[in-house]
Amino acid sequence: MSSKGKDGLLGAKFIQLAGLNELARLTCALEKTPLPTLFFNWKKKPYLATQFDTFERRPIFYYVASEAAEFLGYKISGTSEEAILTNHASNSAFVYSPIISLENIPRSYEKGLKEGTKKMKNKYSSVRVKDLNSLSKIAAYKVLYDEPPLPIFRFSYKKDDVLGVFTRLDDLEEALIFFYLKIGPKVKASFIRYSSSKENGAALTNNVGDHGYIFIKVIEVLGSHPLVALE
Repeated sequence: MSSKGKDGLLGAKFIQLAGLNELARLTCALEKTPLPTLFFNWKKKPYLATQFDTFERRPIFYYVASEAAEFLGYKISGTSEEAILTNHASNSAFVYSPIISLENIPRSYEKGLKEGTKKMKNKYSSVRVKDLNSLSKIAAYKVLYDEPPLPIFRFSYKKDDVLGVFTRLDDLEEALIFFYLKIGPKVKASFIRYSSSKENGAALTNNVGDHGYIFIKVIEVLGSHPLVALE
């Protein structure tokens, strides 16, 4: 099935996050190089967004409604995290994502914004895992190759909350799978700590200061995730 429009452009898809902290954590936390953030206006409203993935040759953006500055800053100390918009990347306590202001958004972006999530008929394949330890193993395996862990996304699904991670089992985009865990009542935590040397060594946490653990960021999507169909 072709996803091209009449002008031959593939529409980007935009998925809303629960707030600015979520976007700052996605772009900055635990990253060797922070992801860039785009700023644009659409229908006279300001947005910040970052591209995180592709699906069926469409770029996937996560976004929040927000005014902008030159940088999106993020820091975490103990159990306290802070996201700021600033014109100066001068405080060494923060990690900064550069904000690129767009004069005009591409037609493919506008097409995706107009479509919203209603035309997302195709979904990622999904597999339910047994426990948080299994989910953390999937997210953390890239650490073996000196890369940051994959982020885990959190969203609501019917009466449950879901934690899940998108990963590819090989180099083909079509092989991308969403591994997930239902966690029941909502637990507010921005990270998962995981240790391969401890039995059941995974736990939700807001503290990234504990030694001997790998930390995996948790990103909250507003509402449900439109690209996921749970088994």
